[in-house]
Amino acid sequence: MNTVKFEALAVAILLACAGPALRVAAGESAAEQEKKLLAVLESGAPKSEKAITCKRLVLCGSKACVPALAALLTDPELASWARIPLEAIPDPAVDEALRNSVARYQGKLLIGVMNSIGVRRDPKAIDVLAGKLKDPDVEVVAAAAAALGKIGGPAAAKILTDFLLACPPPARPDAAEALLLCADRMTAEGKNDEAVRIYDFVRKADLPKQRIVEAIRGAILARKAAGIPLLIEQLKSEDKAFFGIGLRVARELPGPEATEALVAELGKLKPECQPLLLMALADRNDPKALPAILAAIEKGPKNATLAGLNVMERIGNASCIPVLSGVALGDDKEIALAAKAALTKLPAADVDADIVARLAQTSGKTRQLLIEVMGYRRSESAASALVPFLSDADAGVRSEAAKSIAALGNERQLPEVVKVRQKTQDAGERSALERALTGCAARGRRQEHCSHPLTTPESAAGGCRLRGSRHAHELVKKIIMRPNFGPGGAFLAGKMPTVAHGPVRSRASDFSAPQPPGLRPNRAIRTSVRFNPPNQTWAGFTAGPIFFRQPRPRTMGRSHHGPFTWLMHRHQRMESITARRRSPHQVRCRGRRCRRSAPERPQNRCPRPERP
Repeated sequence: MNTVKFEALAVAILLACAGPALRVAAGESAAEQEKKLLAVLESGAPKSEKAITCKRLVLCGSKACVPALAALLTDPELASWARIPLEAIPDPAVDEALRNSVARYQGKLLIGVMNSIGVRRDPKAIDVLAGKLKDPDVEVVAAAAAALGKIGGPAAAKILTDFLLACPPPARPDAAEALLLCADRMTAEGKNDEAVRIYDFVRKADLPKQRIVEAIRGAILARKAAGIPLLIEQLKSEDKAFFGIGLRVARELPGPEATEALVAELGKLKPECQPLLLMALADRNDPKALPAILAAIEKGPKNATLAGLNVMERIGNASCIPVLSGVALGDDKEIALAAKAALTKLPAADVDADIVARLAQTSGKTRQLLIEVMGYRRSESAASALVPFLSDADAGVRSEAAKSIAALGNERQLPEVVKVRQKTQDAGERSALERALTGCAARGRRQEHCSHPLTTPESAAGGCRLRGSRHAHELVKKIIMRPNFGPGGAFLAGKMPTVAHGPVRSRASDFSAPQPPGLRPNRAIRTSVRFNPPNQTWAGFTAGPIFFRQPRPRTMGRSHHGPFTWLMHRHQRMESITARRRSPHQVRCRGRRCRRSAPERPQNRCPRPERP
């Protein structure tokens, strides 16, 4: 909001300072607007107003305003503003005015004029700029060379080549940069042979390494497929700069020939260089590079294996699943974890269907791995295919299937999970299946689908636990009201999430069953619904088929109750610390109105503890 206000204020100040330069009628023609703006330039208006007028002439300027703008080139404060419309006006008169200004100015004004000539790419100014290559000012020489490079063409390239051979050492980098600009423009125009000659001349000259590296890149790209040997030469170089430019060109050079050459070179590089080339191959997005990347993952050194696994997210598909599965089952934990991540992030749309099809063909740890990956991929459409594996002969497969169904399942998998839960005797597997029930019920889209499989006496007597269901309140109410459950104890009071996750307050009076002793009707508890067989003792009393328990509250961090829960927890901890100094009666009443009779206490509230 403050940024918007500041921008609005800045615009208002600009409009106020612009004066008549900006107060042009919207319905006026471009010629009329130009006439009014020229009047501002030729008047005695402040320089700030003339600067804004120059910017407005970019939109409506023509040949008529060139003399007025050229006259401002002598002003150090307005010269840069005047060159803005001069560079944009499409008229030969501007080029002539700039060429005439080269001989009249010196220093920064001359450098600005030559920069504008380079922007307009005026071929008639080549001879004028060539004369400035002999100027004693090094900055003027650099600006003249840059302008020649922007203009380009054989004539400018010939002048710059001769200048590079004879210029003093301080001017050589600027001359080489200008020559590279000429070669880049020739490459863009399709004149690759001329560009190659310039690139080769620059990369063999006595120049700083940066200019040589730039020339090597241009020489490879201009040669196209013929530049592959030069590219391989850079990848074999011990110099980091040349190896780096080789990696860059490996991403830029098009064609299947380049991919094949890079794949052939991959195994010949040093182990520390192979991961870098693997990433370059992945950036090419060429399917021909995939077999080489998979071979590096399966048989290459560890750093190459990790690099190949990291690029699977961009280039992998369903054909990579066998290799990635084998690597994920290896002994190296770091590589196994990276392989699982690669399987999880495979981008192809047919990966989920391929994994589901492979589940019936595999067994043991491979099947367990694929089920685990399906849970990580969060493909809800594959949840039904995982239900049969809840009864697999392998305990690890059953456990992973329960975990994945807990992450993916919905109301459609609830009946089958309940049936498997009723038959299971192992305590660990029962807990896993209970978590699967929790996930399926919480993810259910329709209440009747979530509640129907669990409202039967068999499912409740099976010992299932349901935590955090969207419809936990309605589900428990249905179960309690059934006559075949008997007069068991039940209690529900507190905050229970609904579809909108809003709190639903319930009292024990909502249910026909008696509430357990020792619990207050309005005491807030977290959602935790537990189904148990009848006559099971908990918390000192005999509960019926259903009872509710209150988990231990968090002692630090934020929770869904709000951002200040940690403060309440801190207050509770401080209370427990100070409670050591209080008497048992003071700890019990905690400052509230004491329950003792009036004759036993002189005050209505408990006295504060005396300081030691």
